[in-house]
Amino acid sequence: MTSIPDHAETAIRRAMELMRAERTEDFAETVLDLLFNPRAIDSVVLGSRLRQGMRRRLHRLHPEEGAQALASTTRLLVHKKLDTSITPTMPVLVATGEHDHFTTPDLCREVAATCADSWFTTIADADHMVPFERSAEIVDLITRFFTDQPLTGLSYCPDAEHISQELLP
Repeated sequence: MTSIPDHAETAIRRAMELMRAERTEDFAETVLDLLFNPRAIDSVVLGSRLRQGMRRRLHRLHPEEGAQALASTTRLLVHKKLDTSITPTMPVLVATGEHDHFTTPDLCREVAATCADSWFTTIADADHMVPFERSAEIVDLITRFFTDQPLTGLSYCPDAEHISQELLP
C-alpha cells in the first residue's frame, strides 16, 4: 500500500490500546478482524484454521513480544506514506489475496502502477495471510516471475496483468 487506509489505522490504534490495557481477548479479536476478512473466511483456503491458530498465538504473547509488536506497529503508523517519487528500475511483482480487506487489491494495484515495469495480480481464494493460505501457489508465482515464465492463464490468479508506465494514463 502507498499508505495505511483510515479504516485500518483506526483498527490498528484500537488494537494497540487494547494491548496496553492487557485486554488480551479483545486485542486478539481486533487483530484477527484486521488480518482476516470476516465476510470471506469460508471462501479462503485454510481461512478458519489459520484464524484459530493465530488466535491461540495472540493469546500466548509474552510481554516482550507485546512490547516488540507495539514498537513495530508504532513505526508502521509513523511512516505515513510510501515514497513513490523514485520508481524501482527492476521489474516488480505485486500480489494480494482476492479477499484481503487490509492490503486490498485496489491499494496494491496502485502500488504496482507506481512502478515502471510491474505485474499485478490477486490470488484466488486467499486473504491477507496469502503466504500461509496458498503457499504452493505463491512459490509457483514467484518462481514464474523470477524465471520469466508466463503469469497469465493461471487458475489461482486469473487477473494477472502487466502494468508499465507506457500503459498508464
